[in-house]
Amino acid sequence: MAKATTVAEIRAHQKKEVDTEIEFRPEELEFLLSLIAKSTFEGKDVQIVYETAVKIQKLIKPKV
Repeated sequence: MAKATTVAEIRAHQKKEVDTEIEFRPEELEFLLSLIAKSTFEGKDVQIVYETAVKIQKLIKPKV
């Protein structure tokens, strides 16, 4: 019989996953920007898409 998983155990597992640092290669970031550029967004989404695109651009070309 399978052991029941508690909510606390699930949250602990999720926290471990969140604490893992994720890095993107420049090619992956450029791909994401390309997808954003080719997509259509509704008015309510435009601001967050713009801010996200700016963050991605800064990751690709960091300030000197």
